[in-house]
Amino acid sequence: MIQIPFSVPIIAALSSLVILSVVRFIDVFEKEPYKLIFFNFLFGAFAYLLSVISVSSIYSFFKINNEISNVSDKFIFVVIMISASIMLVYQLIFATLSMKLFRNDFDTMPDYIIYFSTIGIGYNFGEVFFVDLLNKTDNQFLLMISENLYFSSFFSGSTLPFLMAGIGAGIYLYQISKKRKDFERLGNLGFLFISFSVITQIIFYSMNYFVTVASMHSPTEFLNLVNQIKYFANSLSLTLLIASVCFAVIFDAYIISSFFEKVILSSKGQISNTLNISNFINPFSYLSISKFKYFSPFKSNNINDKDLRTFAKLALKNFNDPKNSSLYIAEANYILSNS
Repeated sequence: MIQIPFSVPIIAALSSLVILSVVRFIDVFEKEPYKLIFFNFLFGAFAYLLSVISVSSIYSFFKINNEISNVSDKFIFVVIMISASIMLVYQLIFATLSMKLFRNDFDTMPDYIIYFSTIGIGYNFGEVFFVDLLNKTDNQFLLMISENLYFSSFFSGSTLPFLMAGIGAGIYLYQISKKRKDFERLGNLGFLFISFSVITQIIFYSMNYFVTVASMHSPTEFLNLVNQIKYFANSLSLTLLIASVCFAVIFDAYIISSFFEKVILSSKGQISNTLNISNFINPFSYLSISKFKYFSPFKSNNINDKDLRTFAKLALKNFNDPKNSSLYIAEANYILSNS
């Protein structure tokens, strides 16, 4: 009888989910629904399942495992990189599917970071779950798949959700550069985020190859260097996540601040002079919208949380739909004039 393990993959995914909750907390305009986060988590798990079937089928068709003893390490390395590419492609396929199904919820950079990284977390969960399951089963079908996945069994790592977050941030910036001519340069930054993510993952997988496959005939000094490079790649993935989140926070603050400037210019003195403009024109304007008690000094005494959130959403609508800017500015004027 197969005992299906849950504790190991849950613990493996827990640390990433904690980080995800922090990223969700800093979203200015609206928190991502837990339902959609769960769906994207399932997308990641299904992405792993389909990539496993695809990689296993390719290995079986070309009989790679039967010929592996007669080929060079370079061939094995190429096979591993192909397997890793297939797995990345499936994650991107499900990320694209998520953007199509939930297009109305992909409207800010934190949305892309959270939903893409959730797919990465789900993928890691599926991988750890499946590997743990294979260690406890005598099912012949699963064991056959296990044999075909020998060289992809060490892809699991904490880097994946962070790198998927970087890819999500890059795609958002690239899309903004296509929609808005005044942000064309963001396309280059988006390409940099995506390239940096893919290269970092290639480095991580490459080092795992040397540790797992080539360790039999590699000197200790070389393996020590390989391990340090692997840790460096892991640190790069964390750096990418931090850079993505920081840029998202600054960009959200810019959207609010620039919108507030337009509202002030159009108000012709109708907005109360007692309004605390520091709630909008500062790099931490998103803090005033938070209910977190430690951010209370940033809050204004003459505008409530509901109006602040409405104002922030109007700022986002104005940014994504500049053709109807006058409507959003008029509504924002009404909110601030009555505060």
